[in-house]
Amino acid sequence: MKTIQTLFLILMLAAAASAQTPDYPWQRLGQTPIVTSAGTVTYDVANCWYVHSGTTCTATLPAVSGNDRVDFYIFNRGSGALTIQRAGSDNLKTTAGTATSATVAANAWAAIYNDGSYWLVRTGGGGLQTTDIDTSADLKAILTDETGSGGAAVFATSPTITTPTIAGATVTGNLIFTDNTYDIGASSATRPKSYYGSQNITIGPGDGNSLFTFNRTATGNFGRFSWFLSGTEEWALGVRGDEGGAETLSLTGHTSDSNPLVMRVRRGSATSCYQLDLSNGTATAPHMAIVGATSKALTESSATAFVQIAVASGNHTSGVIHYTIHANDASDFQCRTGDVHFSIVNKAGTETAALGTVINESIAVSSGTLTVSFDTDTSPTNAVNIRANAVSSLTQTTLAIEYRVEIFGPTTTVTPQ
Repeated sequence: MKTIQTLFLILMLAAAASAQTPDYPWQRLGQTPIVTSAGTVTYDVANCWYVHSGTTCTATLPAVSGNDRVDFYIFNRGSGALTIQRAGSDNLKTTAGTATSATVAANAWAAIYNDGSYWLVRTGGGGLQTTDIDTSADLKAILTDETGSGGAAVFATSPTITTPTIAGATVTGNLIFTDNTYDIGASSATRPKSYYGSQNITIGPGDGNSLFTFNRTATGNFGRFSWFLSGTEEWALGVRGDEGGAETLSLTGHTSDSNPLVMRVRRGSATSCYQLDLSNGTATAPHMAIVGATSKALTESSATAFVQIAVASGNHTSGVIHYTIHANDASDFQCRTGDVHFSIVNKAGTETAALGTVINESIAVSSGTLTVSFDTDTSPTNAVNIRANAVSSLTQTTLAIEYRVEIFGPTTTVTPQ
């Protein structure tokens, strides 16, 4: 009987000892935490819960040996990082692998467990920590709010990159912008150099009213520059052909007029001469019209220079002047129209000029007479002035010549006087 009582007492004492020294951390949750603001701390196995409230701190764990099945719960509510380091040559195991220390960021926590060989450290919360990254989802969540060069959110859904430096980058998608807001090259010091593209350029407000368009298709080596003035009113300068054969350079009107042909320059082959067509109709039903001239006021009964034709030394030029002389006194009107041909040569700086007989003249007057004669002036250097001498029976309020020059000889300069 005494033996049974002794055994029962031993079991009671063992149970009491076990209750006083719990083996598992969840049995210690009623323990009051150790709150410390010290810069260095050595963790004591008699306490499992530490709260750091200072700035930076370095805490040293006890030895692994002899302290198996010991847990620590750490919270860092301080303003700086907490470094937890090993004792002696012990090692820690974190999600990043074997380590000699682990970092707990401000407002983060750590759970530490002794498995008899290592201190196993798990951290969480706070900012970026290598011990927090054990899945790709953790990595993305941690890096979402981190910022890179220029303040850009590195892993944001729509990152805003400010003043980055990019060298040799390959873009595999569309390069898009906040619509009609930013420039490529903002000043003379930040301009791009050249543009190389394989297809089209379109510039405009984005409502179908393009200011400038260049298109190239695979059909007939065709390229086009287009200007949309408003809505569908399109003017286009187009090039069709290739360098070895027939080519056409054309200017067409806007779509509201069914794109009439305005001007066309054609080359039949690589060796034939060019042809200029002027039209306000279509290619199959042309209505030719050339409108416009240069005007010069004349002094009655005085040879007045109205145009200068340049001719280089050792060269020649020739052509025709289409002219209209008109006069009026605000009551009656007079008009005389015709053509006069010219030929000019320049021998060593001395010009010789000749005018043909005026041809194809038509005269319309409401009253009186209007006459004109032409001559040349070779006093300019390497150039000749053409002059008109007009006489009207009216007491004119207007006496002028309107003219256009066509050059048949070598390319030269024509200057109004």
